[in-house]
Amino acid sequence: MGFLNQTFEQIRDLFASMTPAARITSALLLGVIVCSMGFLFQGYNDASEEPLFGGAMLQQAETNRIETALGQAGLDVLPMQQGRIMVPRGQKAAYLAAIANAGVLPANFHNLLEDSLDTGMFESGKMRDQRWKAARERQLSMMISEMEGIEDAKVLYDIREPRAFGKEEITATVSVMPSPGAIFDAARMKLIREAVAKSIAGLRAESVMVVDRSNGSQFGGVGGEVIAAAFDDPYFQTRTLYEQQMRSRIEALLSDIKPGVRVQVTAELDDTLSSETRSVRPDGEAAPLRERKNIEESVNRQTEGGGQVGLRAQGPNRQTPDQGGMRNENTTASEDTETENFIPHVEEVRRQSGLTPKHVRAAIAVPSEYLIRVWRETTPDAKPEDRPDTAMLTNIEEQVKSKIKATVGPLFPKELAEDQLEKVEVTVFQSLTPAPTPEPSVASESVLWARQNTSSLIIAGMALMSLLMLRSMIKSIPTTDKGVDFSLPDILPKKNDASQASGKGGKGGESDGGRPKLRLKRGPSLKEDLSELVKEDPDGAAAILRTWIGNAG
Repeated sequence: MGFLNQTFEQIRDLFASMTPAARITSALLLGVIVCSMGFLFQGYNDASEEPLFGGAMLQQAETNRIETALGQAGLDVLPMQQGRIMVPRGQKAAYLAAIANAGVLPANFHNLLEDSLDTGMFESGKMRDQRWKAARERQLSMMISEMEGIEDAKVLYDIREPRAFGKEEITATVSVMPSPGAIFDAARMKLIREAVAKSIAGLRAESVMVVDRSNGSQFGGVGGEVIAAAFDDPYFQTRTLYEQQMRSRIEALLSDIKPGVRVQVTAELDDTLSSETRSVRPDGEAAPLRERKNIEESVNRQTEGGGQVGLRAQGPNRQTPDQGGMRNENTTASEDTETENFIPHVEEVRRQSGLTPKHVRAAIAVPSEYLIRVWRETTPDAKPEDRPDTAMLTNIEEQVKSKIKATVGPLFPKELAEDQLEKVEVTVFQSLTPAPTPEPSVASESVLWARQNTSSLIIAGMALMSLLMLRSMIKSIPTTDKGVDFSLPDILPKKNDASQASGKGGKGGESDGGRPKLRLKRGPSLKEDLSELVKEDPDGAAAILRTWIGNAG
């Protein structure tokens, strides 16, 4: 503390001895020095590094292989910057040579197929096809990895040769790792599925499965968190959406149960896509609109008996005498009437949407830790180490189950002659105490803090060195001794004073304060005395002159 006080006093005395203009100039220069040092160390890292491969962003697998090759070559591996490999400036050639010797250069999208076809003349056709297939998989993987929001992707597909009279079968799997913070929705999965299917001849989109490695969900398969868009059948799409929606509603209702509650919903839908019913019924009395009558009458006459026989009677130029005979005559009359009436009626058309939920069930699992928390809330006087007994836990469990059933049951569609509460099954599972997480040591935290604040520490060290240098410069400036009076009467002492001074120690004696005082020899003149003083102690002579000038002013 004394060192700091002494340094502060020296700086204050130096600052007080400056003119106002010198004070402002010194403060500005000190600020410029500090800012310059900060900018110098801030840009030091960027100035000492340069990117490889033109700053291209590489895949994680490629960067891992390159870093391994650099480590085996004994070269320093610098931290990556947004997927770009950084090397010390001026050593790019050595790093590129090490990467090339290890054979881990980044793959070129356009040269993959050419490299796969560059084979020997004795290589079999099957081996050539496998090389071409591997190159195609790498091309598809690179294409999907370059999409926005995707960090890494792997594509695998297989072709099964036709057997007997069967057809060739092609299947593919796409494994995707989304970028941190990116949303990998069903639309993106469907787009990737279609892109892979169109890139391989004969591959159908429904034979491509897309897997999200971040959460285990998959598109076009079974297992994990299946999304509704993964199904092409409208029945399963509607069922999956309904189950997910109902589960979200139940979880929102039970969000106060901590630790989290687990909910699963199963729904059975009506398999009818849509139905339409049309019904017509009369409404009121009939009214005639039009009437039509049709009357018909027919007469049938017939004569009984024949004429004379023979050629003369029946031949040409015959004369037929009038002969009397019997005649029959029948007359028939009919009348037909047709009337059109208007009957008022009501027509009803009922259209009913299909795929409606018929049977819905829910399974809810509650952690046992929640029961203990409920007991502590209802028993505020309990100590932290106290635990409820078995009877109390059983009572709380029954109350929790009944409340959950009464809350969740009304959400489901009603069914005839069936209790809504029976559709909800509540189970209490035993909570496991997690292992305590070890706290980081002070040394590790200190190292981590120092690594994160390296630039600040360097700047602080430079500032401290600057202060020490400034202190040494201030310390080298002589200060006047307030205990010594350098006025003219003291410079030329009297005989009595000189004899007393010589009696105490002669030349070079010390004052009461222990500091040696200047002794001036009496010469022929004051000028000679000052000349002798300048030769022996120039600093003291300068202090005397400053004192004289100050007194004269």
